[in-house]
Amino acid sequence: MPSPVEEIKSRLDIVDIIGGYLRLQKAGINYKALCPFHAEKTASFFVSPERQTWHCFGCAKGGDMFSFLMEMDGIEFVDALRILAQRAGVVLTRQDPAVRNERSRIEEANELAAQFFEAQLEKSVSGGQANEYLVSRGLKNETKQLFRLGFAPASRDSLLRFLFDRGFSNDEIIRSGLAIKNSSSAIYDRFRGRIMFPIFDTHGRILGFTGRIFGRETADGDPKYLNTPETAIFDKGKILYGLDKARTAIRTENAVVLVEGQMDLIMSHQAGVENAVATSGTALTANHLKTIKRYTDTLIIAFDADNAGEAATRRGLDLALEEGLMVRVAPILGGKDPADLVKDAPASWMDIVKNQTKPIIGFFLDRACINYSPDDVEGKRKISASVLPLIARVGNNIEQGHWIQELASRLGIREENVWEELKRIEVKKEFNKPVESKADNSVGTVSSRRKQLEEYLITLLLRTAEDRNLPPQLSAQSADTQPNIDVYFAASSSRAIAQALVQGISSEEISDISSHIRSSIANEHANIFDTLAMQASMLDLAIIDLEDEIERCFREIRMIELRERLDALSTELAAVERSGDASRLSALEEEFKLVSFELTQIISG
Repeated sequence: MPSPVEEIKSRLDIVDIIGGYLRLQKAGINYKALCPFHAEKTASFFVSPERQTWHCFGCAKGGDMFSFLMEMDGIEFVDALRILAQRAGVVLTRQDPAVRNERSRIEEANELAAQFFEAQLEKSVSGGQANEYLVSRGLKNETKQLFRLGFAPASRDSLLRFLFDRGFSNDEIIRSGLAIKNSSSAIYDRFRGRIMFPIFDTHGRILGFTGRIFGRETADGDPKYLNTPETAIFDKGKILYGLDKARTAIRTENAVVLVEGQMDLIMSHQAGVENAVATSGTALTANHLKTIKRYTDTLIIAFDADNAGEAATRRGLDLALEEGLMVRVAPILGGKDPADLVKDAPASWMDIVKNQTKPIIGFFLDRACINYSPDDVEGKRKISASVLPLIARVGNNIEQGHWIQELASRLGIREENVWEELKRIEVKKEFNKPVESKADNSVGTVSSRRKQLEEYLITLLLRTAEDRNLPPQLSAQSADTQPNIDVYFAASSSRAIAQALVQGISSEEISDISSHIRSSIANEHANIFDTLAMQASMLDLAIIDLEDEIERCFREIRMIELRERLDALSTELAAVERSGDASRLSALEEEFKLVSFELTQIISG
């Protein structure tokens, strides 16, 4: 009987799983994308549908669908197992303690809390009043149900008692962020008298909540909007509200619309702008931008045209421009936010997003030229001071040059002067250090060049494995001899893979050579093999002569080995000459001649 992992892999396709996060492009028989785990401009992240694996040639990370979810969402294996099992329709044993940890208990508590809040919105008296308010804001019933809006009663412990009756301890409820313990050890509901907005991850799990105060005035320490505190699963600096429902539309439109609040987001989706997301009561962060970049390279920021809206927009601009995103603005006139605009004129919101956006730098340049005169020295200085810091952060040289030209034209000055001023602006940029691949610790003195050749040779041999023709260098001379694997493969990973490869090609009983290799080698070599197998599938046979390339690799590896042997012999000869051991000296000299002759033959041949 297959294990749950095997059953899940048999039902799901890794391309669909990873495609839910990244914009995959066809690359031969594989797919490629920009790697989400390190900064890059050229795609080095590849997905193999044939092998059901992924690998990044830039940061050396790779694995299967489980490891991708673990890396992408920062979760443990048991969480990835539960997510994929649910998607595949595989039932896991509920009693298995491995799948019941703190994270899963918080998720269960959040789901039950959402059901409680939904029921209160529909059935309680105070919830009915909240419902009327939402209707007055223009919300349709199906929209409320889609986003699972709810209401938290004003009672101090209604949710606490509800969860306690369903088997949750007070400590579990507190750790989930749904309850608070005060200084006198009294425990009470965190959310009271609030309209509740569940916050989902991309898999539809509820990570936390935002509660908007309703039916009472805000007071000191009682904010209008209240978020779940940081928990084992909730970090508002990483979460984009509505992304679970927006990601398909983001890919379709190749743009994401960023709005400020939950109501803006919900009303935007109701109006048909389904590629909208919102930050949950926090400023735009680097984590938000990295998430956005997985889906699109165009960010449309929507805000009202007052000064507060403009200031809020500028706070996230530096990071967005440095991430290489194309940033545009969807300006809303009249001091309205997207939610109000959608209520009054839903078609106009769609028109603004589709047809009226402006490049962010052009938008601020227009604003600066309205606020200050480009005709006098002081105005020129203020306009340039407003816009140049943004231009300095543009990563694309062509785009940067365009805005320098535009600014010089608006100010009526030479471009050279603008470039000189730009040089004075100090821009601090944080660069991600490239992740170093794990070295083969057992390689020892194997040179990096030799290891590269060995791995390239395996890549070539994998492409010819199905023909079951071993090159003469790896063919046993008789039934009593072994292939010269140790001669050509010094790194332990290369040697292990080569041994399994030769065995697979030589045995008629082994039908799937790739699977045989994967099951034969140690776990420490598995990622290397997956990488080489993917590289093999990407070889362009239109420009590569496999036979010639294989022969060249064998020849270069042998040359490296002979040169290393000559170096070792030279050192030993010097030592033996000092010792006066004539017989040993004669033997070493003879070996030196033979090695030199073989090396000369290879070079000249």
